[in-house]
Amino acid sequence: MTRLRGPKILLLLFVVFAAVANLEATSPRGKPRRRAAVGPYRRYVMAIAIDPASRLYSCTGGGVFQSADGGLTWETIHPGLVGRFTTAVAIDPGNPSTLYVGTGTGLFKRTPDGVGKTVLGEDTGFVGALAIDPASASTIYAGTRNGVFKSTDGGATWVELSASLHNLFVTSIVIDPTAPATLYAATNGGGVFKSTHTGANWVSVNSGLTSKIVLTLTIDPRSPATLFAQTTDGVFRTSNGGKDWTPINNGLSSRFVLALAIDPSDPSTHYVGTNGGLFKSTSGGASWIDLKKVSEERETAQ
Repeated sequence: MTRLRGPKILLLLFVVFAAVANLEATSPRGKPRRRAAVGPYRRYVMAIAIDPASRLYSCTGGGVFQSADGGLTWETIHPGLVGRFTTAVAIDPGNPSTLYVGTGTGLFKRTPDGVGKTVLGEDTGFVGALAIDPASASTIYAGTRNGVFKSTDGGATWVELSASLHNLFVTSIVIDPTAPATLYAATNGGGVFKSTHTGANWVSVNSGLTSKIVLTLTIDPRSPATLFAQTTDGVFRTSNGGKDWTPINNGLSSRFVLALAIDPSDPSTHYVGTNGGLFKSTSGGASWIDLKKVSEERETAQ
């Protein structure tokens, strides 16, 4: 096995995000804040995840935030990530207190005891996508600027899965929870790809997408043939495993969509992260509301 090494130069898109992140106001390093104004509001939200207890995690250019009340209030998850450019998050299905966070300089892991450390160092490079095999928590897929890689030992070593994606920047990977051999990969410029053989080969599935810059993918855990593609032209949904896609953008004022998560306890509740902050839908994506406006109205009423 060969150790995965990331790119030395990030795509312009992510360089812009990182530059903006440096200008964002963040809490003092090592001192998480908790009040309504703290969180992913008006930030570049790069990834979202929700654990079985409905705790919401949001990756931004200034670290990772968590919310236990549906996005009304937030706090940082670990001082080691404050101010860091974070791009991906994966929750260990066997132990939801264990988190993996992809950054511009490697892979960060937070264990159940609250300890956080970089499990893959700066030589690993940019990790823009993460997915954990639901049948084997030690099996991790990582999307990089040079395709998809796989680890079967918790991230210690890696192998490249398929040369067909080698020159593509993979921005997101999702796994069918009922058939873990089926993977989907989003790319920056090539659209969406699908593999039914654990990544041994891939085919493009882009019918209906108006943008092939697909920044993230989300799979509905209760209906795995339903996926959501977050693009530079809004959110798209497929209900047939990628055969065709349709837009769902009603009320979404920011169409540059970077992330989407589905509440596991209520599959009709969705969250999307955009270049204009975080939006929420309680209708399965039929319509969206701006959580910043909800927070401002809440503060005004107090």
